[in-house]
Amino acid sequence: MSRWIRLYKEGYAEGLAVGKEQGRNDGFSTGRSTGRELGEELGYYLGFTETILSTVVKEEKNERKLRLLNSLLELVKDFHHLNTSSADYQLNLTRVRAKFSQVLSLLQVSQSLHPHRQSSSLNF
Repeated sequence: MSRWIRLYKEGYAEGLAVGKEQGRNDGFSTGRSTGRELGEELGYYLGFTETILSTVVKEEKNERKLRLLNSLLELVKDFHHLNTSSADYQLNLTRVRAKFSQVLSLLQVSQSLHPHRQSSSLNF
């Protein structure tokens, strides 16, 4: 084997190893940041929903509001059990956001409280 071919193969192997490590680190960093943002958003929905359920809605005895809030609560609580590599992941996130928008509308609460509208950086 000529010297140039050996150097080429060594350089290729070294570049591949460095590239894999850098890709792994970049992926980890992006995943951590996106996961944190998603956790904050879902936590907001969960806290909002549980607060409304425990105070306002139970006093009113409005079945439609209760049903919609319980539906949102179920979607949010089940969300973390989903496989993030699934093709339905983005669809499920969209469903949670849409359900939250319905809740805000039914409660006649400003859409400015919608965390996804405040920060549109959470995209997949």
